[in-house]
Amino acid sequence: MFENMTPLAIAAGAVTWAIVFLAYPSQVYQMWKDESAAGVSLIMFVVGFFASVVWIFYSLEIKNNLLVVCNALGAVLAVIIIIQIFYYRRKAVQKVRLT
Repeated sequence: MFENMTPLAIAAGAVTWAIVFLAYPSQVYQMWKDESAAGVSLIMFVVGFFASVVWIFYSLEIKNNLLVVCNALGAVLAVIIIIQIFYYRRKAVQKVRLT
């Protein structure tokens, strides 16, 4: 996996993994715990998802499996957050309509 990778590529993959692994799961957990998507930017996570997808294609092109895995994780977590945003915003609207 690391045979053809430069130290810079390994470092870039590690930093990408660390950012995704620390930031996105904490957002997923916070939204789940609060049962709310208030203050969460849908646009940011949609753009983040598409950025991850583009990076996946680039990583496949340069045969950097570490970046593929990191960005695939980021894409999956972005989709989970996007789903949570729609779910909790819809739930909030329904709650307002019932009162």
